[in-house]
Amino acid sequence: MVIFLVIGLLAFLFCIFYLFAFVIRKLLGRKPVFRKKLFFPLLIGSFLFIGIGDASVDDDASAKIASLEEEKEALESDVADLETETEELHAEAEDSEAEKDAADLSEKLDSLQDEHQELKKDHKEMKKDNKALKKDKKDLQDEKKDVKKDLKKAKKEKEELEEDKEALKKEKKELEKDKKAAKEEKNEEAASENKTSQQEASTNNDNAKEDNASADNDEDCDIKGSDSGIYHVPGSTYYSRTTNVAEWFCSKEEAEEAGYRAPKQ
Repeated sequence: MVIFLVIGLLAFLFCIFYLFAFVIRKLLGRKPVFRKKLFFPLLIGSFLFIGIGDASVDDDASAKIASLEEEKEALESDVADLETETEELHAEAEDSEAEKDAADLSEKLDSLQDEHQELKKDHKEMKKDNKALKKDKKDLQDEKKDVKKDLKKAKKEKEELEEDKEALKKEKKELEKDKKAAKEEKNEEAASENKTSQQEASTNNDNAKEDNASADNDEDCDIKGSDSGIYHVPGSTYYSRTTNVAEWFCSKEEAEEAGYRAPKQ
């Protein structure tokens, strides 16, 4: 009977050691397998061997068996509690990993936000530069238009200057022509003055001739047209001195139409 008692105690101690080892390994996260088919039969067998070995004991043996059964129930309850605690530890570990992942994601998100801000800033700078380039382009276009306008204006001024130059040349020619005519007229007047002294003797005869010629013409046709192409109206400086009368005219317009002109002075 003592042998059965020893075997039962050894089996019971083995069950206690197995349970303790299981709990330690589970706490360490090794995920051990709890072999119930091995543990409980061995535990029950240890109780039976202890009971058989202690069968000779009277009431104390029954009390011990009852105590052992209570201990068994307590151990089972402890095993259940340990399993619950193990599951809670696993859940906490998973939550810790989730928090770590969340922290990593948060860090990555912050980094992406910083990059987004940098890109936004770069985009704003590029937009500003693009606006400045557009303004410069517009200014260049305006300057180009102004240059074209100035060139057109300069060309027009050049044309006007050329026209003025041509007009001045023409005016110069007219002045030279008038100067030449004045010179001719002056020479004519000088010649006329020279002839005056020679013709004083025949002035009365010429005046008589003029009176006769005037009588032949109408009262209004008293404008003299000289051989030099100049007409003289009554009362003018050279009217009385003009003796080489080629034609008589009734008006200035008629004389000008015939190719005569008025004297310069």
